[in-house]
Amino acid sequence: MDMSSVKFEEFMSKSNMAEKEEFKSVKSLNIFYQAGYSRANLPVFYYIARRYKHTEVNSDLLVYHVLLTLKQHYHKSFDLVIDFTHTCAENRFKSDCLNRWFVITSEKFYPNLNNVYIYIYNCNNWVREYTKFHEHILAPLKGSRKLIFVESPARLADYIALEQQKLPGGTLILEEDLKVFNNALKLSHKDTKVCIKVGPQAIQVTSAEKSKVLGHNVLLNDVYYASEIEEVCLVDDNQFTLTITNDSGPLSFIHDSCDSIVQSIVHIRTRWALSQTDAAVHTKIRPRDVPGTLLNIALLNLGSSDPNLRSAAYNLLCALTQTFDLKIEGQLLETTGLCIPANNTLFIKGISNTLSQNESHLTLEFLEECIQGFQQSSIEMKHLCLEYMSPWLKNLVRFCRHPDENKRQKVVCILDKLISVTLSQVEMYPNFQAKIWSNFGELHDLLDIVLNCFIKRSVAGGFGSLPAEVMADTAVALAASNVQLVSKKVITRLCRIIAETCTSPTSTLEAHNMWNDIAILLRFLLMLSFNNSLNVAAHLPLLFHIVTLLVCTGPVSLRASIHGLVINIIHSLCTCQLELSESTLHHLKHYLTEFTLTEYYQWTQLAKRFAFQHNPALQYRAIIVLGCISKSVSENEIKHLLRIMVKSLESYARDLEVIDKDVRMHRGVESQWNSDLTLIEATIMSVTRLLPLLNPNSPIHKHIFWIALCVLQLDEVSLYAAGLALLEQSLDNLDNQGMFTDRSLESIMMEYRQPLILHISYKQLDNCVGLSFRENFHFALVGHLLKGFRHPSPKTLSRTIRVLSMLLSIVAKPEKRDKYEVTPNSVAYLTALVAVSEEVRSRCHLRFHVKLVVRQKCCDAAAAAAAGGAPADAAGTSGRPTVAQKQQAYQLSQDSLLDETSKLSTASATAANCHGDSGVENECTVIKSQPAVASCHDEDDGEEPSRPQPNLRVPAAQLVGAKPASYRQLEDSVWPGAFRQRMAIPYAEYAEHCPLGRINWSRMGAG
Repeated sequence: MDMSSVKFEEFMSKSNMAEKEEFKSVKSLNIFYQAGYSRANLPVFYYIARRYKHTEVNSDLLVYHVLLTLKQHYHKSFDLVIDFTHTCAENRFKSDCLNRWFVITSEKFYPNLNNVYIYIYNCNNWVREYTKFHEHILAPLKGSRKLIFVESPARLADYIALEQQKLPGGTLILEEDLKVFNNALKLSHKDTKVCIKVGPQAIQVTSAEKSKVLGHNVLLNDVYYASEIEEVCLVDDNQFTLTITNDSGPLSFIHDSCDSIVQSIVHIRTRWALSQTDAAVHTKIRPRDVPGTLLNIALLNLGSSDPNLRSAAYNLLCALTQTFDLKIEGQLLETTGLCIPANNTLFIKGISNTLSQNESHLTLEFLEECIQGFQQSSIEMKHLCLEYMSPWLKNLVRFCRHPDENKRQKVVCILDKLISVTLSQVEMYPNFQAKIWSNFGELHDLLDIVLNCFIKRSVAGGFGSLPAEVMADTAVALAASNVQLVSKKVITRLCRIIAETCTSPTSTLEAHNMWNDIAILLRFLLMLSFNNSLNVAAHLPLLFHIVTLLVCTGPVSLRASIHGLVINIIHSLCTCQLELSESTLHHLKHYLTEFTLTEYYQWTQLAKRFAFQHNPALQYRAIIVLGCISKSVSENEIKHLLRIMVKSLESYARDLEVIDKDVRMHRGVESQWNSDLTLIEATIMSVTRLLPLLNPNSPIHKHIFWIALCVLQLDEVSLYAAGLALLEQSLDNLDNQGMFTDRSLESIMMEYRQPLILHISYKQLDNCVGLSFRENFHFALVGHLLKGFRHPSPKTLSRTIRVLSMLLSIVAKPEKRDKYEVTPNSVAYLTALVAVSEEVRSRCHLRFHVKLVVRQKCCDAAAAAAAGGAPADAAGTSGRPTVAQKQQAYQLSQDSLLDETSKLSTASATAANCHGDSGVENECTVIKSQPAVASCHDEDDGEEPSRPQPNLRVPAAQLVGAKPASYRQLEDSVWPGAFRQRMAIPYAEYAEHCPLGRINWSRMGAG
């Protein structure tokens, strides 16, 4: 109706419109009314925009109602309040109607326009966009000083007193009982700072920055009622999304208190739902309430081979869209006799795709019907079903974090049904992977739920079962469309589960209740590792971390999986598209070095985190890895490792006490005992590797020497080997630093030992083992090293000889002497090496012949006495000697060793006095040393005739090609015999029954 205001009013009056029910209905809506007065004592009129709905209210009748209400004030001043609270598209005036409004009202009010103040209350984002679109119509209002924007009753009170304000109760209640969350960020194409207010019935999102509306700077306030909230999802600790009915997409917000905001929104949504009766909730049928059965039937039968059935299915689809107002954008029109070709798959898929975008609320019910119908269809129809199902899968994301628990459970139920179909429909397996599971790989928010379902089904079937293997294979389909996302999810998930084992650690990883999840995900990694589906370039540190923690764990099949994973990782490194030199590809070691330099720090940090966190199953592995891959180390890290070793030693000592008190409890603590030993050994090995990286000026280097000796004093085979390696590394570091150039080993070490006595009971330890470093440093040190000769490992035996040789060189450096020269400092090392080193025997000759007697008879007699007085022959034929017999024999052999060592020390001291200064070789006769030597054997029986004694100063050239007499004497002496006899004793029995700590050093003249 395009006419002037006069003609419009005359038409309405002649039509007697004011008496009609339709007009009375519009008036009763209270869209426009007069109530109260302003502070200027002017009447105030109110227009409540949300009460007008263009689909339900006749706009011409509303205009007529406004004219009649204002009729008495055409030429008078008044104030107008326009309440835009919760105004949206359904409250809009169409362009022609808005234009008619201005034509009619301007004629009446234009002369009085300067006397009218218009207060805009709760302007929102939709109003801003609406005014932009109709800027040419609203141009007279742009920048007007009579146009005032207010955002609260308090601000409106500047113009209209609170008691005179007659805003609707629905508007005023929004200001009551608010929970305000400031400094939030609303994410969109242009991120804006907002304030979120959660009230009893609605939430408000108020902009913190002003926007331009009709030339004015305005704070916008969007209101969403609880009934409009479809879902609120917590994305992470700092982000959540809000889905509103009829909005184009979810709203995303960032705030530090997202969890509190989400809980408040869910609370008001739940309270609203509980307040509604069934009749109130389902007052009318909406599209979301329609079962997906009819839609699935229509789409499925459109692909039928029967033309009549195809035509009926098409008409059914048309009827559905018309009845339930499905937004199909005019693509359908019901027609009689329509010819539909059999090959219409693209048409069906297009219709399904459109409906999935416009009617996403049908997703859950539609997919359930599709899955049910899929299992009952023919093979041809199954292919069609997969085609029109796939567009709906992405809609599951909006339900996976829905506040309604039932809808979240429906998502899980649908995924479980899809997994069941994957396992049962063998003939459709490849298509199901390509059409269904590959789509899930692109859905970031849904991927965790999918993996949960995969793991749950795999664990239920068990490691190595068909469901477990199919799920691992399906993970490859997930990664096909998004390698970066899926690989990151699987790898980080496995790392997180491994890290969670630290919260409730077990002695072995296999005993942990999360072991099945770890094994299953490891199989997933193996399947994904081919063709670089793990994105190795981005995840190499994490992959190496996983491999080092899980290698050699679990059954053989899992160990084979880890081996295969390593091979595939290396294969991916060599085949992935990276710009590396040709030589690097041929030398994997150089390749890995070049490749991992930038990410080496990440792997090191992962190893440190696990190394310094208690977890018996994984900590020792991480400690060893840390020692292997670290490029630098600090004193604090070394101290931390040593503290771990001390704690393990304390636990180990407590276990030994338990075993000692009650042997029956041995099995109960055996596992923990072994775990402690493993951790101690790993710590020692790691410290050994890290020592060269430590600052040379650190005092820890000297203390490590004594720590290593403490380890050697423990009667544990595995720890002895590790402690010996630590001692060797410590000596090597100190030697390379030039510590022994001017000062002796004894003076340096005893200097650093003195402060440690306050913290470590060295005196008690010396008394326990019977070796006093204070009385004789070198013989005490050799006493600990001699255990290495009985160690079952050939490597440890070789290392023992190497350490003794190193010590022999070290003690000779300050004196500037040949290391084979017999001195009080070197005699202990030469004595230990003479029976095992050909070089020592060839370079160091005995100057004096010592009258020696083989004491085998004494040993046999002692063994016979220990057996209860039985003869030696009986003891030798009755079987293996008892432990007591062995111990007695060990003691006698030990006495022989000490006697000969004492004599060799005396001989070396005498030889030192026989060296002349003229450079001529001097012969030292037997008579010179005979009293000191012969006194040791005056009472021995069976003396051998004395032999000529060799000169220690015989040049080495004269010894080539000839066996020296001194060597023949050494072969016939008791010392090598006793040494060989003791070498034949197993290490464990030797350490348990005859420790070197029982040596009586008084026989050496050490006091």
